[in-house]
Amino acid sequence: MRKITASLLILSTLFVLCGCTAPRNIKVMSFNIRLSPNAAFDGENSWNNRKESVIKMIQNEKPDIFGVQEAIYHQAKYLEEHLPEYTKYGVDREGGLEKGEAEACAAFFLKSKYNLIEKGTFWLSETPDSPSKGWDAACFRVVTWTHLRQKGSGGKDIYFMNTHFDHIGVTARMESGKLIVSKIEEIVPDDAILILTGDFNSQVNDPALVPLVEHLKYARTSSHITDSIPTYNAWGKGTSEGIIDHIFYKGLTPLVYRTVKDDYGIPYLSDHYAVTFEASLK
Repeated sequence: MRKITASLLILSTLFVLCGCTAPRNIKVMSFNIRLSPNAAFDGENSWNNRKESVIKMIQNEKPDIFGVQEAIYHQAKYLEEHLPEYTKYGVDREGGLEKGEAEACAAFFLKSKYNLIEKGTFWLSETPDSPSKGWDAACFRVVTWTHLRQKGSGGKDIYFMNTHFDHIGVTARMESGKLIVSKIEEIVPDDAILILTGDFNSQVNDPALVPLVEHLKYARTSSHITDSIPTYNAWGKGTSEGIIDHIFYKGLTPLVYRTVKDDYGIPYLSDHYAVTFEASLK
């Protein structure tokens, strides 16, 4: 009996020393990387001139989980290849294919910290379970979601959703917020942690985001350390659209929210700034 007790004590000590307890903090990021249909697109701001700096920024920020918008397959593949510490999931919005050429709202998470339990995509439309364009939208729009479980003792289940609302359809944006809330109620358990990131093409006080604001907490205003920097920079040409990239959540204690404007050797990483959110797990 003494030998068994001693062995269990040794194993318990080793478990703690090896860092096998799940981390209690989390950092997430949302970033519209700006689509790149061809090498000449956006001229001096083309993806080829930005992609190395984008990798440096992500490596420097080290998010546990991040979502990108407007990722054409070759862009998502580049991120995947140059960020081998992450696993990627995301389908193209027009065909629902992982290797499709249309834009994707791809999700990335650290392999060392999370196991993928479940994943899925739904469309922001009247027929959300199949590729479709909704209401008065100009484009197909999707929500990518993953159910992740922290590795280690006491690991929490975390649901992560990433989206991009339509830039034209007013009705589409209004209905998209309602649909996401209904899908959260369908997919996410009441007591689970949820993080929703995206380019919502709406400021937080827009009626389209009322369902989300009522159902979830808004990371920018609830964090103890935060900012009010506009997230759409339009390559420096000036815009009145302001803060349209957001992070919502439930089941977390907010800590720090930041708009990423650091210098990575080029004027702009995208026509949007990335935003990050750090929180502790309750």
